Amino acid sequence: MARGSFLFSFSNIFYPDLSSSGKGEPFHASSPLQIVFDKLQMFAHDMNLKPGAFLRIVGDILPDARHFAIDLGDTYDNLALHFNPRFNYRNCHNVVIYNTLYNEYFGKEIRDSYFPFQKGTRMEICIQLQETFFVVKLPDGYQFSFPNRTKITTIDYVGIHGDLTIRAIAFE
Repeated sequence: MARGSFLFSFSNIFYPDLSSSGKGEPFHASSPLQIVFDKLQMFAHDMNLKPGAFLRIVGDILPDARHFAIDLGDTYDNLALHFNPRFNYRNCHNVVIYNTLYNEYFGKEIRDSYFPFQKGTRMEICIQLQETFFVVKLPDGYQFSFPNRTKITTIDYVGIHGDLTIRAIAFE
């Protein structure tokens, strides 16, 4: 990845009107990065993030939030990190789920009961990629290390979905 940082701010971008197929129209940034919006979802492909890269996400948690997720991998079905704070979702209450997804199968979940998220607030999450693990820094500064079980060396896919309105994403 080139030196410097990239910042995408979403406060002034309108989400596309959904077609009958249920798919939004893509928003194209400068090549090779492609960002696609669909309701409260964002997917970025061809990221080429290497160990040492840093990802910062700022968003507003919806007042009636059940959960949201941030996914990093080489494709949407091969995730080195699935980060999923759950307020009240799938019999989980105020817990953060960390996992991997390999060939469409989730691995063993790691559940962290430390939960600094509040519905209806703005939050910031920072993720640093290392060769063998990820460091996730939560809004209050708490850090959690999660192993890279897939051994993916380049993150090409970033997906954010759930009950979160994305305000800004920075890559360094």
